[in-house]
Amino acid sequence: MNARNFLNFSSISSFFIESLILFLVIFSPLIYASVTIFPLTIIEITSLVLILLFTAKVFFDANSSTLAKLPYTAIVLFIALILLQLLALPRQLLQFLSPGTANLYRDFALVSKDYLTLSVYPDATVGMILQFLSYFFVFFVAVNYFNTEKKIKRIITVIILTGFVYSFYGVIRRFTTEGVGFSTFTNRNHFSAYIQMVIPLAIGYSLTKKSIVLRFIFIFLAAIMFLALFFALSRAGIICAVLSLIILGIILKMKFMLKKEAGIVILAVILFAVLLGMFSGLDPTMQRLKTLLNPFQALAGRLSLVKDTFSIIRDFPVWGVGFGALGEIFQKYKNWQGLETFSFTHNESLQLMAETGLAGFFLMAVFISAYFKNILLLLFKRHNPYVIYLSLGCLVGITSIFLHSFFDFVFHIPANSILFVII
Repeated sequence: MNARNFLNFSSISSFFIESLILFLVIFSPLIYASVTIFPLTIIEITSLVLILLFTAKVFFDANSSTLAKLPYTAIVLFIALILLQLLALPRQLLQFLSPGTANLYRDFALVSKDYLTLSVYPDATVGMILQFLSYFFVFFVAVNYFNTEKKIKRIITVIILTGFVYSFYGVIRRFTTEGVGFSTFTNRNHFSAYIQMVIPLAIGYSLTKKSIVLRFIFIFLAAIMFLALFFALSRAGIICAVLSLIILGIILKMKFMLKKEAGIVILAVILFAVLLGMFSGLDPTMQRLKTLLNPFQALAGRLSLVKDTFSIIRDFPVWGVGFGALGEIFQKYKNWQGLETFSFTHNESLQLMAETGLAGFFLMAVFISAYFKNILLLLFKRHNPYVIYLSLGCLVGITSIFLHSFFDFVFHIPANSILFVII
């Protein structure tokens, strides 16, 4: 490929790569946060096209050696573990590797087979690993593509404006419809987890602006998103978001000598949102939060799910029941008084441990901790206010959804996972 053709291909591929990522940011929350088959299929196809385009770009790019260094070993071993769950194993080997799985087949299988899988429901595991690969493709491309200030500004602006639009729509719907959902999300907790990532990012981005007008605009956008968080009536969402803002203030104060303007911006967002809420009515929010005065009663159902999940982990400790297969076995362990069926434990860490065992949980923990350790080590060496404010906005948003994941299945919502890996 000659130089002219390469430049044309490089510029065209860059345009499509960025366009596809921006499309995922805008589209993923649009149709029930992509929890149904149609939008999820669109996301998976888009991510496949994205990684193919990026691979082609790198192949013809002489600077391909500048790819970001990631803890690939942990993520490759995690994927290998999921493939092992799908591999048909001799019954004797399965009995050795996972006695709980072998006993389950013995007690409930209608047809005796000589070869069985570690996953109790391989179809669900296939579906989940396809989702996981889609998210990883988007993450890999995003972390390597957005490597200049102009590119970062574009994606951050789109994320903030998208969060504002879905928040504003949710606030409007709050006065016209009722139900457990909020905005385009089928569950208010899932919307809360989504917007928790955007609010600190909007605050951090506003602090990078020298223009008072631009700073006020982003403060206003953050305040509307914070108001939507209140109206969503998610107890965990509100508490985790407030804690994340406190964490942001403490880090800025201790490590980066918090300027008065930074503190004023954070307070302005909160006060602006509270004033708007008082004008439009925060009584339902306050009533919802009051239920936490008796936390054991308020969280009794989720605590029961957590207890049952520990029973699953006890019986399938090393390899789990199969990635995405928890719902197929949960009925056997459910102590919930009722006819409801459950596919999620409302605790992402425990669900990962139940589905992929201690092995899968350990590998994912290694990947995440190594990645963020590298970011933090680099961040504390930097002095550029733009880098510091924006990075802290991203990190605090990620911290907020991590905290929320201990109370809900927020990462099983494609819109949340897509935004998470991009941020």
